[in-house]
Amino acid sequence: MTIAPYTQGFVLCLSLIVAIGPQNAFLIRAGASCQYAYLAAWISALCDLFLIALGAFGLGSVLTAIPASVLVARWAGAAYLCYLGAKTIRQAVHAAGFDAGSVDSLAPRTKMQTVRLALGFAFLNPHVYIDTIGLMAAAGSRYNVPMRTLFVGGAATGSFLWFNFLVTVGVLVGRWLEKAQARRIFDGTVGLILFGSALWLAIG
Repeated sequence: MTIAPYTQGFVLCLSLIVAIGPQNAFLIRAGASCQYAYLAAWISALCDLFLIALGAFGLGSVLTAIPASVLVARWAGAAYLCYLGAKTIRQAVHAAGFDAGSVDSLAPRTKMQTVRLALGFAFLNPHVYIDTIGLMAAAGSRYNVPMRTLFVGGAATGSFLWFNFLVTVGVLVGRWLEKAQARRIFDGTVGLILFGSALWLAIG
């Protein structure tokens, strides 16, 4: 049995998710907070697997057939990112160094906050539906069902490794973020990423 579908799924998935974006920033921040960080990574990877499977097995056409749903998702996602961006910029302005008791909009303190934020970043981005589902559908359609399953498995492996890598990076930089100036730089950068992503959604 050839591993070409698995390899293609792995590479294609990484090419779609490695760019700096709000979900990646969230996972790094969750890692830095050391609060349910790997739970956030697992939820993100499972959501990715769900969306990849939808695309690979041809269900992405359902979304594109209902243009209004894309418009609603776009504005809902933009509003959500603006809300988080404003909170993160505010944190950057008032940063006093990261500590275990600080309030951080991107650093969940409970399991429910972790689940809510991870699901929000996974599903409140319409470009995930259009790009990931559409591209996965196009790339996976060339294979029969057994080979397509390998394709999805390769993509899921890429998501799992990348998201857990981001969380681990967050754990490693957590001590650096104890410094107020470092916290301002990091949160300010994340806030700009969130606002930029919101603008991209709104005008895209």
